Formats: sequence, structure tokens, C-alpha cells
Amino acid sequence: MVMVMWRPASSAMSSIVLRPPLPAKSVKMALNTNIIISNPTKNENRKLPILLFDVMDTIVRDPFYQDVPAFFSVCIMRLESEYKRRMSLKELIDCKHPTAWMEFERGLINENELARIFFKDGRPLDLEGLKSCMQRGYSYIQGAEELLHDLKQNNYEIHAFTNYPIWYEMIEEKLKLSTYLSWSFCSCNTGILTDCSLGCMTQHLYLHIDTETLWETAASDGWRPSSAPRFDWPPPPKESNGHLRVRCNGGLNQQRSAICNAVLAARIMNATLVLPELDANSFWHDDSGFRGIYDVDHFIRALRFDVRIVESIPEIRKNGKTKKIKAHQLRPPRDAPISWYTTVALEKMKEHGAIYLTPFSHRLAEEIDNPEYQRLRCRVNYHALRFKPHIMKLSNSIVSKLRSEGHFMSIHLRFEMDMLAFAGCLDIFSPEEQRILMKYRKENFAEKRLVYSERRVIGKCPLTPEEVGLILHAMGFDNSTKIYLAAGELFGGERFMKPFRSMFPRLENHSTVDPSEEIAENTRGLVGSAVDYMVCLLSDIFMPTYDGPSNFANNLLGHRLYYGFRTTIRPDRKALAAIFIDREKGRTTGFNETVRRVMLQTNFGGPHKRVPPESFYTNSWPECFCQTSTQNPDDKCPPENVLEKLHRRLEGETTSDSDTLVQSNSTVSMADR
Repeated sequence: MVMVMWRPASSAMSSIVLRPPLPAKSVKMALNTNIIISNPTKNENRKLPILLFDVMDTIVRDPFYQDVPAFFSVCIMRLESEYKRRMSLKELIDCKHPTAWMEFERGLINENELARIFFKDGRPLDLEGLKSCMQRGYSYIQGAEELLHDLKQNNYEIHAFTNYPIWYEMIEEKLKLSTYLSWSFCSCNTGILTDCSLGCMTQHLYLHIDTETLWETAASDGWRPSSAPRFDWPPPPKESNGHLRVRCNGGLNQQRSAICNAVLAARIMNATLVLPELDANSFWHDDSGFRGIYDVDHFIRALRFDVRIVESIPEIRKNGKTKKIKAHQLRPPRDAPISWYTTVALEKMKEHGAIYLTPFSHRLAEEIDNPEYQRLRCRVNYHALRFKPHIMKLSNSIVSKLRSEGHFMSIHLRFEMDMLAFAGCLDIFSPEEQRILMKYRKENFAEKRLVYSERRVIGKCPLTPEEVGLILHAMGFDNSTKIYLAAGELFGGERFMKPFRSMFPRLENHSTVDPSEEIAENTRGLVGSAVDYMVCLLSDIFMPTYDGPSNFANNLLGHRLYYGFRTTIRPDRKALAAIFIDREKGRTTGFNETVRRVMLQTNFGGPHKRVPPESFYTNSWPECFCQTSTQNPDDKCPPENVLEKLHRRLEGETTSDSDTLVQSNSTVSMADR
């Protein structure tokens, strides 16, 4: 690929003296000396170069040097009389803020902020007058439009490569440059000024996303999932310090995380873990419980090398009487450190024989400087927590039907009442809908002042269905894409789904894939969420629209990473917010390219460093991954006979169950999950 940038010396950014523009004939001759325009039909195999044009004073007259100074005036005192005269360019340069215009060109400030700081001395700026002045001054440089027309006729690909603020839209409105070129590299969108080298921008030239490769798993870079112990890991002692009960509140993701934390807390305190309680009533209004969702026998067997687990606190005999141990209730601090469990909690356990930790959501710090403890969390999350057989069967059936016609994508469309109320994203709804959301928020969340416009611009609002469709369309997915929607009842009804459905009509959920009564009866509450979880886990691509610390999608992202780096599309809501806001204001030029630019900066499911606030449950790399060929002993895969070694150390256990712990050095199958 050949690229040629055309910017005459007259447009050098460091110069404030404007040279006369080159006449059309000179422009053509100068261009010919670099690339030699020829008729493509003479050589069908010849690849034409891609042309990058600076715009101002190359194609379009820049009014800044003459019109803008004339727009301003200077007050002069002479012989005790005051009169006004036009400002000179030098005077304008001297009195304007030294960096305001460059910040405006880079998109770091908006036009209102520019008006506020334009002059160093803080004098007011007539913003609308200045914009009118500049718009009047925009015109094609002599011969430029004819040149662009000739290049277009000869099938050259042309891009704008220019330093200019959002006001390039005024140029487009007046001169229609997009007839000939794409506004691909305008500094207000790229954030990069073109006085860097041409090479620093070439990576952005083809903002293309190969959607075909996204249907495949992401590159592993030699990493594979492995959560088996790598160093000394003794089995749980025969005698424990007492029993640990926990009540896991929240939705499916919070509960899974809480179960992982409960197992780790039991290991830390040398406690016998009582089968965790799922507080389904507070969120799902059902009472499925742990036994109704997970395979209990598998859970206990899979963790036998780590902790002792019982289904209930046993009775004790004291003074000739049999009674149950009464667990002492404690409320752990949020994100409690390990030291809290080895001191406060352990002391109460030894005193009472059992403790009951409630609530138990986010009650153990995620970031722990002990890789073996983190790997235990992964063993629980990705191996021990296996859904019951009937849930796995339903999930298998739905996935098979979706796959019968090729690839499919799953989307967790978190446009639901609880999340919208929590996020404070109300203004797009009717007054009655806003009243419902505010009532829900008041009843369920702490009082806090939330302003929709402020929340949205920092990425705190869930994407609307239409925004999801626009992202996928900009990335290159077409209307043949099959999409499975994992979501509860969407708030606001069909009017929010209609634009999405018009772009992507092949939308499915568990009810439409299989409308049978069996599916309807078995996909409510936690069970329905579990089915959605498995379908999303096994889909070719997964896209969350609002991933947070208490969200269904959070655990799925981590599970898909562990399940062989399966592709995920994670929109950067903060970066996309400004793009969507501009679109709503009618500024649509370059929309798809700008969206692609944002999406190309995201990770599509490969191994990547965990950076706060990303959760360990979203990204367990590198602790729960290993490499067979590495110089770093911490990253080296454990020996193949690691299970045999663990089994030999576990006194009193038979060898018949040793195969129930899923092999740690390979990607687990669906049945093993």
C-alpha cells in the first residue's frame, strides 16, 4: 500500500505568514512529480496510492489569517479620543490563549470552553459571530475542486489529514468535501495533530475490523487455563476450627463470586464450609437455592483437596442432650482483608464453634498477593460450580438449535429497570417511566444526586438497544447476524427495541428458540439466568452492554477468557458517549469510522493485564493461566500428575473420585462445567 500526503509548504503549521496558494495547474504538476497520475485502465494490476490531503489552505481557504483578525477590533486612544480599528494578525496571536485553539483542534475542549478562554485576559468572545465569519470565509482554493474531481474520476482513495476542530462540519456543510474525500484524520476526532510524523497516523488509515476473525477465539499467545496448585498445597486438616455459614445475596454473578470467596475464607480459617445459602428471594423472588441450581455432589467432590464441605451444621451432644450448634452472626466489612478473617472472624468461630456471615457479597478483597489463593477461586468458579443436569440439558438444546445455521452472537442487553435506576439514567424516558425509575431507586438504593448528562458522558449509563446496533453495524456486522439476547424485561418497551430490530432482525431468546412449555417452565428466576449464562458462555461472540462489579456479564467475561479466550466485544461506553451525543445533535460525518477507532482500542478476549477497576472475576490472567514453555517459574504449567500428588496427601480419601476434578491443563468441556 502506497500513501502520499499532499500539503503545500504554505500550510505549514509553524508559519503565520500565508503564501499565495498554488494555481490549479501548479498543484497538478506538483502532485504529478510525486505520484504520477495515470489512467488505471492501462494497468489493471497497478495499485493506486492512497492520498492524504491537508485541508486548510490546500483545498479550502483558511479564514484565520485575514478574516478572523479583521473580525476583532482594537480600541486606540489618541489625543484623548477613542476609536476602533481592525486587529492585526500579530496582535491576535499575542492576545489569544497560547494553547486554547490547539486544544480545540484536538477535541480536548468544546466551543463553549474555547469561547471562555480564547483571550488571555478573559475578555468575552462573540462565538456565533466568529463562527459566521469563518463560514463566510470558507471557499475552495482555485483549481482544488477540479483536482479532487479528476482524482475521484481516476479511482483514487482520498482522505482528509488535517488539524481542525469540530468546525470542519461547517466546511462540509458549505463545500461538501465528502463528495471527493473522507474526513478520516481530523485532529478533533483522532486527538493527534498532524505535525507528528506521517507514520504515527498510518495505523489509523484502514479503520477496518475483520468480523470473520471475531467468530474465532482470540489469540492465546501461548497461554492456557490452569487453576491447579503449583506449589505446596496441603489438604484440609482433619480437625477444623469450626463451621462457616454464609448468605450469598444478589444476582447470579454476585452469588458465584460470593461462593468463591466463601470457599477461600474457609480455607484461610481452616473452617468446615456449610453449603452456601443463596438469598434468591431478595433479587429473583424464587427459592431455588444452591441445590436447585448447582450440582452439589460435584461441588463437594471437586473441592475435596481444598476445603471440607457439609450440607448443614451437624448436631452435637452436650450434657446428654443433642442440639445444633448456633452460629454466631457477623457482618464482614466490604472487601475485608485476609487479616480480618484470621483475627476477628476466626476468634468468634473458635468461641462459638460456628459463624454466620451475612450479607456475603463482596466481603473478601479481590486483589490478594497470593496466586494460590486466586487459583482456588478459579477452581471454584470454573470447575466446581457446575449447573444441575437439567440446566445443562436445556442450555445444550438451545445452543444446538442456534448453531444449526452457523455462528451466533450473544448480547447481555442490560437495559432493565434495576440497572437504569441504579445508574441514574432517566432523561430518555417519559415522565411516567421516570417516576417509576425514581421510585425504584428510592426504595432500593442509597440517596445520591445523579445527573443524566453527567452520568452518560462518563460512561455510567447502559447502552440503549439502538446504540448496541449502531456499534455492531459500524464494526461491519450485517443484518444476517444471528443474535441471542440474554436479558430480563427491557424497560421502556418495544420503542427502544424497534431501531435495533430494524438493523438486526435475527434476534432470539430462550423462548423464541424453543417455545415449548418445558422451556417456559424451566427458565424463570435463577434457573433462567443460569440457562442464559451457559448460552452466553458457549456463544461464538459475547457482548455485554453494561459490565460492572455486580453484573451477570462480569463473571461471564472471566469465564470466557478461561474457557479458551473466546471472543468478547466490550464497548468503551465513556469513549463512545461523546460520539453518540454528537450523532444525536446531527453531527454524523465520520460516525462509523470514529466508532471503529474506539472499538479497535478495546480487547477482544485475549490475555491482557488486569487494570483497576477491572475485577479478578472478569480477568484472572495471569494467576489462573500457565505456559508450557517459559523462563518464569511462576507461569509454568504444573506437572501432569498434580492430581495424583494431591490425592496422595489427602488422607482417608479413596482414589475412585480422583477423575472428578477437571484436568487443569486443558480447556474444559461444556459437560464439565
